[in-house]
Amino acid sequence: DHAGGTRAADYGGGSSSRSKSCPPERSHAASRPASSGLSFYGGSVWPKAKSALPQIFAAEGGRRSEQAIVLDRRLRAAASWSELLAVLNECLTHFDTGNVVIALSAGIKLADERAMPTLRVTYSAWSSLLSRVQRCATTLEPRGLSMVAYAAAKLAWRDEQLLSDLAGASVKTAHGFGATDLAKICWAFSKLDFVEGVADFWKAMEHEVDTKVHTAKFVDLSMIAWAFGNAELGSKAMFSELSGAALNILHELTPQCLSNIAWAFARLGFPDPKLFEAISRRAMTTVPDFTDFDVTNLCWALARADQADFDLFDQLATHAVRSGFVKRFSAQMASHLAWSFAATRVSHQPLFEELADFVAKHASVFETQYVANCAWAYAAADVADTLVFRSLAHVCKGGRLWAFPQDE
Repeated sequence: DHAGGTRAADYGGGSSSRSKSCPPERSHAASRPASSGLSFYGGSVWPKAKSALPQIFAAEGGRRSEQAIVLDRRLRAAASWSELLAVLNECLTHFDTGNVVIALSAGIKLADERAMPTLRVTYSAWSSLLSRVQRCATTLEPRGLSMVAYAAAKLAWRDEQLLSDLAGASVKTAHGFGATDLAKICWAFSKLDFVEGVADFWKAMEHEVDTKVHTAKFVDLSMIAWAFGNAELGSKAMFSELSGAALNILHELTPQCLSNIAWAFARLGFPDPKLFEAISRRAMTTVPDFTDFDVTNLCWALARADQADFDLFDQLATHAVRSGFVKRFSAQMASHLAWSFAATRVSHQPLFEELADFVAKHASVFETQYVANCAWAYAAADVADTLVFRSLAHVCKGGRLWAFPQDE
């Protein structure tokens, strides 16, 4: 049993590739029903406009033209994608750098998220705007840099030159980044997997996080933790500061924040019993608000860190079953949740029955890692579900076992 548990911990962490170990994608990552309030992957994170907001770029002479300010108002007032396009078609040639960035930010709020990757091909005005963004990247201040990076991530726009320009400008102006700007740009670079070759950027951002994380809002903490955890970066000292900041505003942390922070600490192997205990305690008070992603990621993190709270696991499992979460799981989510409960020896029968039904229906599309995880989980949890093992065995036939790494 002990040997099996040790091996399971290796499985639970996934492969050495970041993509295998990331929490499951939200569409994207962490959208919530409207009734649950703020989504920190939406545009509403940015503070409402006020005179004290940091500037997007350094205007010549220190002041922007009246025309540019009027264009700002028109862009922000656009209530639909078609209205925004109308402003772009009419006025793009008159935009200053601030207008360019504001138009980009407005676009990701108004466009259909499913169509974002194709906007440049479909709309010439949008394509022209993106070209302007590329030309002005090196002139931006921290607020503008983070806005552009965040928009690029939302658009799945991984332009190497643009990101390199943003990274270089960010290193030069790192001292000017506030907590929200740090959260946005780090989340964006991590989401776009822009990690290799920009060590100076990540080092500079780490230094700023280390000194400014205690000014961060709950949203900022969650995004920063996810970004560094996903990128497999960040020192123990920085995460210690992040832990302290999270504990200071524990009562504000939503299920999504709790799961992201716990996931990052577990992902990087930073033990922090005090933080995990506090996260479990806070989670117990918000179980009804957990989404399927939150349940899966928090359980995986607590199991991985060997900090499972058995009462919390039981309540989260019951909530997942009653809410019908398992039916909409991805293969990764089902695999990780099964592993989490088996590794902690919590055999929640209704949950394993739901997972068994999922495995039987979808095993044919499982990657080898998920097949191995589920097989191990049902054996370790001593749940002898014939349907599960038949389904998993079936997908291993026909030579497929040759695709399994030795440990799987």
